[in-house]
Amino acid sequence: MPTATYFLPVQDVYISSAYGDTNFYAPPQGEVLFAGSYTGADDIYRTLLQFDLWGANRLPPNITIISAYLQLYMYRNDNVNVATLNGYSILESFNQQIVTFNSAPPVWFPVSEFTNGEYTPPSAASPINIEMTRLVQNWYDGQMPNNGIELRGVENDANNILGFRSTRFPDSRFWPKLLVIWAKGTVSEVFSVIDTIPGFSDPIFMEGQEQVTFQISNNTNAPMQGVLQVSLYSGASFSTVPNTEFTIPVGESRAVSLTAAANYARVAILSGGTGSYTVKAMTRDE
Repeated sequence: MPTATYFLPVQDVYISSAYGDTNFYAPPQGEVLFAGSYTGADDIYRTLLQFDLWGANRLPPNITIISAYLQLYMYRNDNVNVATLNGYSILESFNQQIVTFNSAPPVWFPVSEFTNGEYTPPSAASPINIEMTRLVQNWYDGQMPNNGIELRGVENDANNILGFRSTRFPDSRFWPKLLVIWAKGTVSEVFSVIDTIPGFSDPIFMEGQEQVTFQISNNTNAPMQGVLQVSLYSGASFSTVPNTEFTIPVGESRAVSLTAAANYARVAILSGGTGSYTVKAMTRDE
């Protein structure tokens, strides 16, 4: 079964173009994180975050990262349905206690590290989850130096401020986190796109494999419901596996795993909206 590991940031701080040489680490200013423009295009706020995958909750070697999510608690959205968020890889190291807007490290712009691109947050204060699996996988594999991620909002003449809690906020329930879902062993991948209801992912050949994990993304306009199915023989006839039902809200992803003595496995989408679903299947031979 996949394992979920949470990481708190080792660095989290915002920077401001209007106060280009000021550091905002210390409370009370440091209890929050901002992204977006405030009074105008010359009043820009950005947030720098860094997570250590090799720290106290270190990830073990020889694993495959199935998915990874940046979790933030948003307490402020000044321009609902207009204010958005993007994340960019930080290319050089920084120190949260001294960094300023004018001394901030460069980023890999304009390539967003969010799996689904630009993120539009909800209108009300709430926790949010943003997938960034590719970036975390690259950190783990060493393909990208783990200097962190910079959050940017809409930067123009309007008030587009998004506000989040930092690790200096008194209540730790609202602190930023990185959720990494991973599995041990050698993993192979298969991708499917489903655009009909009911619909089915491509069958996964399970011979010699102990486990399959499906990462399913709902890109439609309505919640979707599905189940896992297996075939014991040729893959021509499938049966539903009991207790594998799942629901995925609009715009979100879920990882669903199955350990079974079967020759083939697949995802069955039973109900949902208009659009498409993407399914990434991974098998594990350990």
